[in-house]
Amino acid sequence: RQTTGGPSGGQSTRNPVSGDVLLPAGPKSAGQSDSTLDGGAAAGIAVVNFELAAAGAVVRYTIELVNDGPDSAANVVLTDATPAGTTFVSLLADEDWACTVPPVGGTGAISCAKSAVARGERATFLLDVRSAPDLADGTILSNEAGCTSTTPDPQSGNDSAAVEVEVVTQADVAIPDDVIQDHAAEAEVDGD
Repeated sequence: RQTTGGPSGGQSTRNPVSGDVLLPAGPKSAGQSDSTLDGGAAAGIAVVNFELAAAGAVVRYTIELVNDGPDSAANVVLTDATPAGTTFVSLLADEDWACTVPPVGGTGAISCAKSAVARGERATFLLDVRSAPDLADGTILSNEAGCTSTTPDPQSGNDSAAVEVEVVTQADVAIPDDVIQDHAAEAEVDGD
């Protein structure tokens, strides 16, 4: 289920044609922080396919939540927020999670809740944000996600994870070859 911000920051949903959760291809990036330990709900977060982002580009964060048991976790809530220097684009989540997000182009808190997460169950959330086009080269976009449950957690130290993405500014300044050739042809005509 894709969740995008509504006009006033409320929730609206769109089910993909297949109904499947779209997962990124390939391994997680080296920038991933995954603090999953045995026991209790745990959160992990990764940046998909890159650790650098161009200013103004969409950055996709993969957030994973897992219940390592030993029991089912009740009233589980995943929390996140748009990183400083970014605006919300979309959130893709399993349809059995109820999510609240900021409006598209806005900033703010993101939360997804589920009444029970079974032992061994995993949930993946894909958060897309757009970095501001005027961010300076080297700016760090830091994102931290966390999870809570009303069931006692024997490993509460693994209930949050963070990842950083560095912004790079790029500009391909060039003189097109056809402009140089056109001017060279004009010079030959004028010179005759």
